[in-house]
Amino acid sequence: THVDLRSPINGYVLERKISSLQKIENGTECFKIADLGKVWVEVDMYESEAKHLQPGMEARISLPKEHEQF
Repeated sequence: THVDLRSPINGYVLERKISSLQKIENGTECFKIADLGKVWVEVDMYESEAKHLQPGMEARISLPKEHEQF
């Protein structure tokens, strides 16, 4: 009566393209999922701090009111 759908990636569901009880065929795109393995972050900083950044450097980002670091 039901089928479990599993994604080959972890991520955030951006869009659900099916509804319950909808009949789907092989190859139907059911969900759009954002892979959050790598993301772009745009920041504002002081010019005096910018000299410490180099292309390709990794950064640790935390958001206000969030307990998790990315």
